[in-house]
Amino acid sequence: MLIKNKERGFFMASTVKSVKPTKQLTLTNLPSRRVVQKTYIDFDNYTVYALQQYGVGDTKNAVLSSGSFSSLGQSEPVSMGNPMVLKNFGHGETLEKFDNPYESGNWFWIATGANYDTPYITKNGDKIYWAHQIGIVKYEPNGQVDYSQVRRISSVSSLTKSGKPFGKLKRTDGALAANGRLIIWSQATDNSMYISCYESKAVLKRMYEASQLYLSGTDKIFHTSYKSNGALVSNKEFTHHLPWNSNQGLEFSNGNMVYITGGAYGANEAPHILKSDWAFKNYGTVSLSLSSTEQANVETEAPQLGEGSISNPDGNTSADYVYVTLVFHTSPDYTNCIYSVPKSAF
Repeated sequence: MLIKNKERGFFMASTVKSVKPTKQLTLTNLPSRRVVQKTYIDFDNYTVYALQQYGVGDTKNAVLSSGSFSSLGQSEPVSMGNPMVLKNFGHGETLEKFDNPYESGNWFWIATGANYDTPYITKNGDKIYWAHQIGIVKYEPNGQVDYSQVRRISSVSSLTKSGKPFGKLKRTDGALAANGRLIIWSQATDNSMYISCYESKAVLKRMYEASQLYLSGTDKIFHTSYKSNGALVSNKEFTHHLPWNSNQGLEFSNGNMVYITGGAYGANEAPHILKSDWAFKNYGTVSLSLSSTEQANVETEAPQLGEGSISNPDGNTSADYVYVTLVFHTSPDYTNCIYSVPKSAF
């Protein structure tokens, strides 16, 4: 139905549909007591990966872990292990597995490079340093890597039509469609935003050709159409409202549909998932229906579009769902879960 929805300063008409989610997995034995920012389910290999901040108090580090599961739709507990410490990666909501034609192993697109200039101050007074670059990392169980050692895109604020910065960068995140298209969303300190879409294969090729590990957002590959041996598909200012006025994570489909989650802890905000076409002219929001106790304690994190053919008890398969990480602020530790809603709910 069409309702008026007030979301932290925005007052807009939008389609918001309430849907009861299904708990798919519960993550246990995580290497960090911080919330899980992003999960990635490898449906082909029955493996889930989890990205968290790492350390006590002010921290610029993150940690990536993994665990195996046997089924979906049964609230199965998944014991996470094999942590990899990501030094100075900062706070990001990006974790997208991909096949790297240049190197073997389990590779991910990831937000990286802690932004020292614009930390976010939490209610506890801790500083969170947003990631301000987009890079790739090879998952090395029980290893560690510094952000300066990974291939990455720098000067993200210059991923604009003019090739000039749209503002002083505060944070950035991205998402990868199954067909290889990569979107990069960025926000400046004045809260203006930009979003761009690229053919990731062309970007990756240029990253490996570069003489250094970082590839500037001013590089011509980002400003030349993919039809003319570049990588650019489209870019523009992002002026659409965010769900609950926050970006908790992105996802991108082969049909150029953008998914954005929103919902902060402590504001009694039901988890929202916005789905929109690239033009942001046709869009709708699914609101996850939780109990009053759950909603009071929930924090919404990043989404993932389901793939594969893992059966669910309701007769559907894993490809029929949108998955989203929900963190419940329980005591003494957080409860980190992966829920799902049908793609048909949007």
